[in-house]
Amino acid sequence: MKWLVHAVACGLAVTLLCTGADFVGMPVDGVRGLVVVTCQFISIAAFWCFVMAVLLVAGRWVAGTVMGLLMTAGGVLGYFRYTWHYSFDETMFDILGAVSETTTMSMINWQLVVWTITVVTIGEAVVFLGCRFYRLKYNDWKTWCIVAVASVASAAFLNPDWRMCRPLTRRIPLNVVYEYKKYRENRYEIEKKRERSDMVGMPMEDDVVVVVVIGEAVRADNLGMNGYWRETTPFLEKRDGIVSFKNMWTDICYTNGSIPRIMTRADGKNPDRAYSERSFIDLFRQCGLPTVVITNQNIERQYSYFWNEADTLIVTNRGRDAYNYSKWLDEDVLEPYRTATGRMNEGLVVVHCIGSHWWYKAHYPDNMEYYRPVIKSRIVAECDSAAMVNTYDNTIRYMDWVVDQMISEIEGRKAILIYISDHGEALGEDGMWLHASDCRGAHRTAAFVWMSEKYREECPERWENFAKRRDEKMKTDEIYGWVRNMFISMN
Repeated sequence: MKWLVHAVACGLAVTLLCTGADFVGMPVDGVRGLVVVTCQFISIAAFWCFVMAVLLVAGRWVAGTVMGLLMTAGGVLGYFRYTWHYSFDETMFDILGAVSETTTMSMINWQLVVWTITVVTIGEAVVFLGCRFYRLKYNDWKTWCIVAVASVASAAFLNPDWRMCRPLTRRIPLNVVYEYKKYRENRYEIEKKRERSDMVGMPMEDDVVVVVVIGEAVRADNLGMNGYWRETTPFLEKRDGIVSFKNMWTDICYTNGSIPRIMTRADGKNPDRAYSERSFIDLFRQCGLPTVVITNQNIERQYSYFWNEADTLIVTNRGRDAYNYSKWLDEDVLEPYRTATGRMNEGLVVVHCIGSHWWYKAHYPDNMEYYRPVIKSRIVAECDSAAMVNTYDNTIRYMDWVVDQMISEIEGRKAILIYISDHGEALGEDGMWLHASDCRGAHRTAAFVWMSEKYREECPERWENFAKRRDEKMKTDEIYGWVRNMFISMN
C-alpha cells in the first residue's frame, strides 16, 4: 500500500508540475466542460502513476533519474508556457540547431533557473523521501501482478488509436518526444526523391506576381459575397476584379489530405500522385522564378515536401499548437508577405493561413469581434450553437481583412491572388461540428480569384473565363491545372 501511495504521489508531482502548465487558462464554461477537463487531467495523472509504479520497482535511483529528466524538461517548458505562452513544437529542433550561443544565453534568466531547480528538487524529494517508508517484496506474486497491470495500462495510454493518446503525448513533457518524432518524419518526407510530373519550358508571361492563399476551414456558404445574410466580406466585396466560386467542392475534409490534392496533379482517380509527385511550386522553380512559402500552421508530414520545394520557407506560427490558448493570428504573415512580394518582380508566393481553425476565438483579434455572443469554452458540447456560428463568422470577417491587406500590397502591379480553403466546416448540420465530418458544409470550400486592373487589361480572356465559371461546379483538384495552364508553357 505504501508503494502504491508513493507511486500516486510521484505521478501527481509529474502531472501538476509538468503537464499542469498546459491546463492553465484552458477555456471552459460550465460544469460539463469542467468535468471533461478534469477527466483529462485525471487520466494523464493515472498514466504517470502507472509509469512511476513500474519505475519504483526498478529502484529509487532509476526512478530518481527519470524523475529528474521529466522535471527538468517540464520545468523549462512549463516556464516558457506560463510566461511566454510558448509551446515546444517541431520547428524548435531546427531553431536549436541554428541559434547562436548569445541568443541561447539571452533566454536564460534567474527566474527560469530558480523555477527549474525548484521543480526538480520537489520531484526528487517526492521520490527519495517516499522510498524511506517501505521495502518492496520482490518475491511476492502480488508485486509482479501490479507491475504487469501498470505496464499494460501505460502501454494502453500510448496506443495511437486510443482517445487519450493525443492529449497525453501532445502535452508537457511527452510533447518533446512527439515533436521530435514528427520532426524526423518530416525530414524523411522532405528528403524523398520525387520525380517531376511536368517538364516546363518558360513562363507564359513576364512580370506576373502569383499569390496562392490556402485558407483553413472556410466554407463558401458563410461568405457575404456568396449571398450569406451577414456582411462577412465587406472589404473584398468592394474590390474590383474578384470572382468568387460558389460551388467549389473538396472530396477530403481534413487539412492533411486536402492540401496534397490542391498542390499536385492528384485527383479522385489518381490519389497516389499526392505522395509521389511534386507540386506546382516546382513548376515555377523550373522556370527560374522565385518561390516563397509563408505558413502560419504546423507543418505536417503529408505536405512538408511541398513547402520545402520553395526557395524560401517562412514559418510564422512558432510556439503555437492545439493546446495553446493564446491568440494565433494570420496578420503575422503580413510582414513577411510584404517583404517577399516587395522583392520580386515576378514569381510565386504561397501563404498557408490558420484561418477558421478550431478554437475559433483564438484566430481573430478582440477588436474584430463583430458578432456576439461568442463561445467561451473549447469543449464543443457545452457551446451554444448560435455562439458557435457567431464566433466562426468573426473568423471569416477577419480573413476578409487579412486577404484585403494582401491584395493592397500588389494591386498596382500585374498580379493575381488565388484563394482556396482546404475544406469547409460543419456548423451544426445533422448535429455535426468542425471538420473531418462528412456533411455538405465541410465539403463546400471557399474559393475566389482576384486579378489586378493591369493584369485584366493585358489578359482579358482569363478574366472572362473566370467570370463565366463563377457558378460552375468545380473541385479543388483543379487548382494545380489552373496554375500550370495560366502561367507556365510546357515542353
